Amino acid sequence: MGETIRQLRELFESGAAKYLFPLDVDSADLAVPADVYASKYKQLPREEILPALLREPALVAIYRTAMHLNPEVGNQGSGMSVWGKNRTVAGFYDGRPNQILSPRSDGGVDYEPEGLVRLGSFIMMGHFLGELTFVANDTVVTFDLSFDNDRAEAPTADAVTVSAAAR
Repeated sequence: MGETIRQLRELFESGAAKYLFPLDVDSADLAVPADVYASKYKQLPREEILPALLREPALVAIYRTAMHLNPEVGNQGSGMSVWGKNRTVAGFYDGRPNQILSPRSDGGVDYEPEGLVRLGSFIMMGHFLGELTFVANDTVVTFDLSFDNDRAEAPTADAVTVSAAAR
């Protein structure tokens, strides 16, 4: 969790992100280099991938920021701020600083990092009741983080649900 918070702080301090909500940055794809995938993850059962991935030193988080900005391709004079031009950022879990990835050569702003295999993602949302906090540029950012997928398949019939009885 410490490395994720460090990455988010760097996103804010560099100006690549301003808010933790769906119109700026609200999620990250989790990926590993293709050679690490082939040697460690390719043969793992699906349910074992995320626990192993969260302990992987070669893990990379791919953040896409300024998602509400939709510049015209090839229009360099659009007045889009630095914030909107730094849309894809790689965060590393081995202590390296974040890397802002260059836009595509065709002028598009979304960048697909080569040599990485995506294996999961997480979602974050800034909220005053959040459980996690960091400080960036004299601003306290409080948020929650989840690996849940709201669009995931419903639980199977053999899943057990535990809830407290209403009083």
